[in-house]
Amino acid sequence: MTVHAAKGLEFPIVFVPDMGMSFQFHYPPIMIGDNPLMVGVKVPNPADNFAMTESAVLLALREQQRQKERAEKKRLLYVALTRARDHLFMSGAVPEDAGLSFDLARSRIEWIFTALGVTGNAIGAGGLSLVLPEGAGTIRLTIVSDPETIPAETGRVEPSLLIVPDECAGKAGTRAAPIYSVGPERVKVRSVSDIENERKGKGTGPAREPVVSKYLPGVEGTKKGTIIHEVLRGRDAATVLKEYGELSEEHVRQLGEIVTRFFSSDLMKRVKRSYCEVPFVITLDGGPVTGKIDRLVELDDGSWAVIDYKSEAAVMEGYAALAEEYRKSIEIYCEAARQLVPGKKIAAYLYFTETGEFLPMKS
Repeated sequence: MTVHAAKGLEFPIVFVPDMGMSFQFHYPPIMIGDNPLMVGVKVPNPADNFAMTESAVLLALREQQRQKERAEKKRLLYVALTRARDHLFMSGAVPEDAGLSFDLARSRIEWIFTALGVTGNAIGAGGLSLVLPEGAGTIRLTIVSDPETIPAETGRVEPSLLIVPDECAGKAGTRAAPIYSVGPERVKVRSVSDIENERKGKGTGPAREPVVSKYLPGVEGTKKGTIIHEVLRGRDAATVLKEYGELSEEHVRQLGEIVTRFFSSDLMKRVKRSYCEVPFVITLDGGPVTGKIDRLVELDDGSWAVIDYKSEAAVMEGYAALAEEYRKSIEIYCEAARQLVPGKKIAAYLYFTETGEFLPMKS
């Protein structure tokens, strides 16, 4: 029986188990206070490489929630302990620190030890006497630390034979294997990268001559692209390079040049609002597709633009052909943007970090 169901009832004997179980508190990532204008969230911390950190409001709301939950646990414990008429049994491991205050106690048994003044000497003596208020006498709190010392009678129940009715003698049934429904086919979620790889596997892109990269030469292509993406979204270049084992003064300088050239471009000078790494899920060809828009910006004329970074190196006349490989991706990003900002005009650009140029794409 739950404690809630026991409210208002009384029993001759009551057992309250698991009192040594530690309190568990779980908090949602976003919390709203009693005042709906008080919202607690995690925010990027510039002092810690923009790692997501609990805001002061979130920490305060968590503490309020913790105090409310502890108060409710105390009320339920009171209900549980006052249901017994004759005998009350409490079960739990002896706390490591029995002298904790009520606010610092981590389990119900620690509350009991603190409230009743249970010490190691009392455990060794097998219990202690508690004086009741207003001269109502005393009661004995017996403490048993070795379950083997509890007197108990054990018995054995002999199994009884099952008598088969005469009309069933010699008969046997058959068991058919259960038939389970396969159910609907599992929905397959594809990413934009999966779609790009499928197209490359079909040979949609032209063969390209290897070209030495102007920026971060010698760094593997996928790693280089990730580093540039991280820096363009605002992270410190030296920190990112150190994480990927590519830290050098020259690499830091090159990344600084990429960032400066990108934000000083004519297009970025027209930006009113800018959002990096925008996640989305849309339906394409009857199935869900997930991805992230590298940068979604609102321009000064109220229109919006999708910007997709590309860090590959190619000969100058090869960038237009290279753009064709990403046409499907751009179409997906634009459809996601149209759903994010409905009714707005959407433009699309590939930004090649090697040349610092924006290549307009059909949106």
